[in-house]
Amino acid sequence: ASAPLAVFLRLGALTGARRGQLCGLRWSDVDLDSATIRWTRSLRKVPGGTAEKDTKTKARWSVSLDPTPVDLLRDHRRRALETALAAGAQLPVDAYVFARDAIGKLPWHPDGASQRFAALRAKLKLDGVRLHDLRHWMATERLGGGADKIERQHSQGKLTARERIALLLDPGSRFQEIGLFVAYD
Repeated sequence: ASAPLAVFLRLGALTGARRGQLCGLRWSDVDLDSATIRWTRSLRKVPGGTAEKDTKTKARWSVSLDPTPVDLLRDHRRRALETALAAGAQLPVDAYVFARDAIGKLPWHPDGASQRFAALRAKLKLDGVRLHDLRHWMATERLGGGADKIERQHSQGKLTARERIALLLDPGSRFQEIGLFVAYD
């Protein structure tokens, strides 16, 4: 996976964020020093592009991150700063974290994120694994799916969301689950 896609997928898996939330994430929502992300918006499809909107639940909340995702975001930000500098510009404070342009004004389209994931899935021959499975992994495995749910899925010949996600990760890559520290406004 490309470095930006790897960060996108890991943040999705670690935070349970929807793809529209990840696409709408701005650097002004990320505090690397306090290791938090503040989820305040999402992107939705509109004719000809995207528009910002409230999150699906209309809630705003912060998520605390462990050191590994903070390091991934620091590296991602460094690459974004270098890309902007190479284009003769500075990266604005409110630039999108996942952008299609050098200065972070054009966010990834949610469908574009799905297409990037689909290309990776095809390359890895992981039919049936969906981008949305990142949310299921977070909800099922981290928020109480439990052994009964796992046994039921295995009896149906299915892998759990966690098992499907594990297939996507490069062996030996840095990956760490975060604690479930979430605060709501």
